Parts: sequence; C-alpha cells; structure tokens
Amino acid sequence: MEENKNVTNVTENAEVKQSKIGKLIVPIVVVIILAVFGYIIYYNNAVKPKADIDKKAGFTAEDYIKLGKYSGFKHTITQKDFDDSVHEETDEYETVSRGAKDTDHVDVSVVAYIDGKKVADLKQDTIELSIGGDSKGVFKKMSDAVKGHKAKEVVKVKVSGEEASQLSKSKTTYDDEVKFEVKVVEVNQLNREEVTDKWVKDTYEEDYGYKTTKDFYDFIEESLVSEVKTDFWAKAVESATMNGWPSKLYQSVVDEFTADANYEADQWNMSYKECIYDFQQYTDETLEEEYKNEVKSALVMWAMVKKLDIKISEEEIEDKYEELYESSDDYKSIEAVKKDYKKSEIEEAVYLDKTQEYVFKHSKLVKNYNRPN
Repeated sequence: MEENKNVTNVTENAEVKQSKIGKLIVPIVVVIILAVFGYIIYYNNAVKPKADIDKKAGFTAEDYIKLGKYSGFKHTITQKDFDDSVHEETDEYETVSRGAKDTDHVDVSVVAYIDGKKVADLKQDTIELSIGGDSKGVFKKMSDAVKGHKAKEVVKVKVSGEEASQLSKSKTTYDDEVKFEVKVVEVNQLNREEVTDKWVKDTYEEDYGYKTTKDFYDFIEESLVSEVKTDFWAKAVESATMNGWPSKLYQSVVDEFTADANYEADQWNMSYKECIYDFQQYTDETLEEEYKNEVKSALVMWAMVKKLDIKISEEEIEDKYEELYESSDDYKSIEAVKKDYKKSEIEEAVYLDKTQEYVFKHSKLVKNYNRPN
C-alpha cells in the first residue's frame, strides 16, 4: 500500500513539473513570436525602406557623403531685392547715340596694362556698366569715367590691383596699379513700364494667365521665394562633406548636362562648344566644378531621403509628369512626356523637391519689404 502511495506521489510530482514547464514554455513562445513580429515591423519600416532607397539610387549615399547642416538657415528679402525683381520685368533698354547718363546701361570693352604691358588675363570684350548703379570697385570707377561719353569714345581709368582682380579670368590677385583703356561700345537708355492691370494683361495673359497687378506681384514674390529656396539648398550641399562619388552618377550628370546644352544650342542655332564656352561662359575648370556640385547635390538628396525617411506617392509622381507637360510646349500629351522621362527620373525629381522643401521649411525667411497694393 505504501508503495502505491509513493508511485502516486511521483506521478503527481511529474504532473506538477510538467505543468510548470508548460507555463514557462507558453510565455517564452509568446516572447519569441513578439520578437519575430517586432523584427518584421522594424525590417519593414526601417531596414527595408533604406535598402529600397539604396536600390533606387544605385548606391549607398553614406559611402560618399557626410551630411552637414541642412536646417536653420536665414535669409531676408529686402525692398531692393523686391524692386530689382520687378524692374527685371518692367525695364527695357533702347540704344541711343547720345552720351551716357544716369540709369543708362553701357556696353564697353577694356584693355588692361601694368607698367605699360598688356595683361591678357584682364582684357574683356564686353562688360555691361550701370551708370549710377555700380556702387563700388572697378565697375564704379569705369561707370563714373564713361558717363557723358558716346559710342566709340575711349577713356582711361586707373585702379588698384585689388580692384582690377575682379576682372581676372584666371582668378589671379594683382598687387600693382592697373591702367584700363575703356572703349564705349553702346549706350542703352532705360525705358521703364508702369505696372498696371492693362500692362500685366497685355504682357502676361497669353503665356501665363496673369491679368492684374496682384497676379504680377504674386509672381514676383513666388520667384523671390524660389530663389531663396535654391540658396538654402546650395548652403546645405556646401556644408556636406564629399569623399568620392559613384562613377555612374557622375556620368549621368555629365550626360544630362550635355543633353540640355545641346538642346539649348539647337534653340539658338549654335554649336555645343559655342553654347558652353561662349554663350554660357564656362571654362573646362568651371564645367568640372559644375559636374561635381551636381553630383554632390544628388548625394546629399539621397542621404537626406534615407535619414529623414522621406516617402513619395504615385500621385506626386503623376503631378510631376503633369508639371513637366504644362511647363513645356514640346509635348502634346502627358504620354509623350512619359516616353521621354523614365519613372525613376521623375521619382528623383520628386525626392529633390521634397528634400529642398524640408530645408526651406526648417529655415527662416524674413520678408522685409512692402509690395504695392
């Protein structure tokens, strides 16, 4: 009988141990399931999106760029900024035969001499001077000197080496005094339109739909804000550190730049070299700088997209196609735009818009001007 009791106790103890083990296993299984589930969420929300961005970019941005400052920039739009932007639209210049006077724009050519010897680096075939508008340095001295003079007349101007360095094509800094022979090529008189509803309607309605002075001044403000946004982005790119670049990205930048330049050259009936070196005034050195800066901008964009987890939607992609269609006269339909631009190219454009908008919204713009009613 005692033996049966012991057997019973052993059995009960075994059942108790099994019950305890069972109670332990259930929480462990739950923890494991939760951990796996948590990792899936983390992977889908953190790891995979970043991997997807690398795949879209074709490289890992962090391998080539270290982000610097991309928020907290400041800029003030002044009354002069606003007025100058208005005058870019209202001002036209007419060639006249009289001597130059205040508000005229005068085209001149200059030959430079140091100790009686010509300095090719400072020679300029065309400089536009603003009489009464150029306020300092070599341009003010030349403007003051040609005031009252007509086309074909030559005046002599002495400036310091530091002032003359403003005209150096090679960015050389000069120490010795420089003597310029400044020849007046053309005197252009300012004609400034008054901003009225009629002028706005006549000038802008057909192409832009503007009908009133309010429409015009809205356009001016939007242009100024757009310039500030571009400036903030340039500062964000400048503050980043680039230690290399993917060869495919560099080549794509060169290819895109070349294609745009060829298109512009065709529009102006000139060769690619004429467009780049004569019309746009690039040198081989500045052209290379342009390529590298565009590469750096792209790297900063992709790095910010990953860091800030910026997402884009199909609707935003379609909106960008629509924007390209509406801003160009070359396409008869959005489908035609889609034939010229791959979806990946449009995605990059949308990402750039959103990263630039982030920098702008996280910086400070002060509007210190009064616009006409």
